[in-house]
Amino acid sequence: MEFVLDNKWIFLIGAEVSFWALSVAFLLLRYLFDLGRASVVVLALIILDDLFIAGLGALDYLRTGEFAIYQFIAAAIIVYGLTFGKQDFKRLDAYLKRRVARWKGQASPPEVSRQKTGHEKARYERRRWYGHLAIFAVGQVILLATGDSWIAAQLAGNVPGGESSGLMQAGRIWCLVFLIDTIWSLSYTVFPRRTQTSRAR
Repeated sequence: MEFVLDNKWIFLIGAEVSFWALSVAFLLLRYLFDLGRASVVVLALIILDDLFIAGLGALDYLRTGEFAIYQFIAAAIIVYGLTFGKQDFKRLDAYLKRRVARWKGQASPPEVSRQKTGHEKARYERRRWYGHLAIFAVGQVILLATGDSWIAAQLAGNVPGGESSGLMQAGRIWCLVFLIDTIWSLSYTVFPRRTQTSRAR
């Protein structure tokens, strides 16, 4: 176990790579080769992969006694898998369904070929952003409790600069990502994408 914790970053990156590799294998087995039972086995491996990532973060916390950048990243991976990862997985699922249907000379299922437009797309993006907002708020509260909140440091005019902690740097990057996501997500509400019918007119 000490060997695993001493090389925790390698194992964390490897676990994340294996997660996506297993996800692709699951979809291929399920839709391309029609191997339902084999895909269930791969799905179980995906769940074990997530548990391994969570366990690494917990064990490292028990060893160091502090919530540092490693735990932050491990937690972010788990939260992503439980939230936005589901949507990305569905998009990957839809993509492979289209590809498999094309390879087999079949028409794409209506639920796969149809894309959200207009107010439906705007509503979907707002709901996705609400989830990011909730996670962002919880994360910032945790960073504030650990004394690593970049927002609090900015408001207090006490940003440590190059000597800031890894958690504060991660929080600063997250603020930028959240700002970009906010602009992108709400742009669909301000400038809704037109439907095919309205474009034809």
